[in-house]
Amino acid sequence: MFARRVVVAVALAAAGLILATPMAAAADPLPPPPAVTMDEQDCLETSVARAVLTSKIDPLVPDRYALANLNANASRFIVTTYTCSQVSVEGQPVAGHDKPTTVTIGTAPVISRDGEQFPSQEQYIIWYGTDNPVLFAKLQQTGLPVSFLPRSSTTITSDNGITTVDWAIRGAELNYDERAVWTEQTTELVTPTTTWWHDGPKGDLRITYDNRFMRSTAVLTADFTDNDLLSDLIAQPTLLNINQVPFPFVRGSWSSQVSFVS
Repeated sequence: MFARRVVVAVALAAAGLILATPMAAAADPLPPPPAVTMDEQDCLETSVARAVLTSKIDPLVPDRYALANLNANASRFIVTTYTCSQVSVEGQPVAGHDKPTTVTIGTAPVISRDGEQFPSQEQYIIWYGTDNPVLFAKLQQTGLPVSFLPRSSTTITSDNGITTVDWAIRGAELNYDERAVWTEQTTELVTPTTTWWHDGPKGDLRITYDNRFMRSTAVLTADFTDNDLLSDLIAQPTLLNINQVPFPFVRGSWSSQVSFVS
């Protein structure tokens, strides 16, 4: 009987030691693996901000995101247009695509997601269009609202330090023309990271861009009147036309990852 009591006492003591030992801290969750990776080199990009009706843009953006409102009735909308001389998808150059890649993205700037404030404004994607068939196919697989725009064209000319870019975006109700006149200047190379979102039918997407570019401005002339998506959102019809107005312009490169997130 005495021996049994000793064994039980030792067992209970050991159990007490185990219970008193703190559990190891759970490891931080790993970031989601990228669904698509892209590398875009030697690019020219413009960003045009327009005021749109909050009542029109709000149904296109999930409630979990808070819009960047201008006032009680209007919100910001950004049309980003760029052309890159070299693009690779999944680390592989685009076979057979021996011309530059052009992309158009329409976004609603947002300030928070699920009540969590962003450090700075981020973008919720309303449309994404490209004339690059491989890029289109890869992004379409993720559920991003991407359109193939093979009839789009870009013309770039340079003379005496002045670069003119003419974009003609065609297809999928995204038609518009834009001209950027940029005077070459020496500016500091910056490396910001930007984040873009879209909650799609195949899952919620986050696109993270790691940028390496120089910021400046270009004088823009644009006609968005044939862009059905923007025309339906715009706060005032006059905002669909731009006549020689300075807007942000960048020249450089970036790599990006498209990932599914919870």
